Amino acid sequence: MAPTVPEGLPSRYGKYRVLRKIASGGMAEVYLCRLTGEEGFRKRVALKVVHPRLADDPRFRD
Repeated sequence: MAPTVPEGLPSRYGKYRVLRKIASGGMAEVYLCRLTGEEGFRKRVALKVVHPRLADDPRFRD
């Protein structure tokens, strides 16, 4: 059975499938995600998402 995303969390961020929220703070939220490649490889990654109110501030973008 595939894991389900808890209610209120996005199921995806771009190419990343959200598994669960790891942390939340004043600047961002961090999610445990899975990246699945074209050849079928799977990799777990931490994805940090800056809060929308800070997204337009160049100091918070990569």
